[in-house]
Amino acid sequence: MEMEDCAQNSLRSVTVTSDSEKAFSECSAVIILDDPEEDSATCLHEHSARLSRYSTSIVQHSHPAVLVVVAGSHANLGASLVWKSVDPSAVFKQKRQVIAVGQAGERRARSLIAKRLGVGSHQVENVVAWGRVDYPCLLATKSATVVHHVGAISGPETYAKQVHDVLHDRQWLNSSLLQESLPLRPSPMTAAASVAEILRVWMNPASQSAPTSLHSVGVVSQGEYGIPEGITFVFPVRISEEKQWVVEDYPLSESELATLRAEGERLENELKKALEARSGAHQSHL
Repeated sequence: MEMEDCAQNSLRSVTVTSDSEKAFSECSAVIILDDPEEDSATCLHEHSARLSRYSTSIVQHSHPAVLVVVAGSHANLGASLVWKSVDPSAVFKQKRQVIAVGQAGERRARSLIAKRLGVGSHQVENVVAWGRVDYPCLLATKSATVVHHVGAISGPETYAKQVHDVLHDRQWLNSSLLQESLPLRPSPMTAAASVAEILRVWMNPASQSAPTSLHSVGVVSQGEYGIPEGITFVFPVRISEEKQWVVEDYPLSESELATLRAEGERLENELKKALEARSGAHQSHL
C-alpha cells in the first residue's frame, strides 16, 4: 500500500514471489536491500550464499546490461560479493554495473554546508564522499558548488559558485564536517532516496544539473587511487549517455590518499573474511 501511495502512477504493479526466474525476468535494474544480521561467520556465510544465488539468477534471467544496485549497512560488501559471484563474461560486469549506494554522509554534509550558506541542500552539489557507502572515510569539498547563492557576484540560473569561495572556514570544511556528517545509524529513508536518485541519473543522464556533475557511487575498484582491485569502494563518478566512469584526477593530498588506501585495506579484509566464511561452510558440507 505504501509503495502504491508513494509511487502513484509510476508504479505498474507489485508482485511478491519466491521464484527467482519470475523475480528477475528481463529486469533492467535489480535493487538488493537485505543485510547480514551480524558479522559472525555464520551470518556472513548465509549472506554470501544468498547473494551468490541472486547473482546466478540475475545472469540467467535479467537483461544482459542490467544495473545491480546494492543498498544497506553492508552495501560495499554486498556489491563485492555479487561481483565475485558473476562470471567475467557477463555484460553488466564488463560495464561495471554492480554498484553500492547510500550517500548518508554526503547528504548530511550537503545539508550542513547549505545551512551555513543560508540555502537549500538541493542547491549544494559535487560534495564527494569516499570509501564506505554510509560511513565515508573522507569528504572532499574541493569540487563542491552552490547555485542561487546571494552574494557580491551573481549570474544566470545555472551559475554555480565554488563552495570554497563563499565558505571560508577551511578547518570546518576539512575536518569537522566529516565528523558532523557521520550518521548515528543508517537511515532507510536516506537509502531509498539515494537509490531513487542514482536510478534517475543512471537511466536518464540528461536529468543531471550538468554533464560534469559528480556522484558518490560505490563501484568495483580497478586500482584507482591505489585502492585494491576487486573491492567495492565509493569514488566520484561521472555519468553520461555512453558510459559511467570514475574520475581519476580528483585533487587529493598525500594524507588523504593514505586515508583512502587504509580504508581500502579494511574493506579488502572484510571481503576476504566473508569469502573465507563461505568457503569454510562449503567445505564442511562436502
